Amino acid sequence: MSIKRDPARPQSPRDPQAIDTHIGKRVRDLRRDRRISQTELGNRIGVSFQLVQKYERGRNRFSAARLYEVCNVMGVSVATVFEGLDP
Repeated sequence: MSIKRDPARPQSPRDPQAIDTHIGKRVRDLRRDRRISQTELGNRIGVSFQLVQKYERGRNRFSAARLYEVCNVMGVSVATVFEGLDP
């Protein structure tokens, strides 16, 4: 999945990076494996399901604290979301 952006616009440091989309996909896969809805995950970490959607799509970046919370809800280590990432 690639993020479409205007090629004439220079890339901002705030634009999503490949790692953001990787982490989001891993979180989505883990959430689905555990049969947790976006709404339930959002409620358990104190955000809306819309923000969970943005995290999972890589549109918003996880803070370290929020990623830690998500991993606690899922019952996995933070390192789990980085598995499969090319160095």
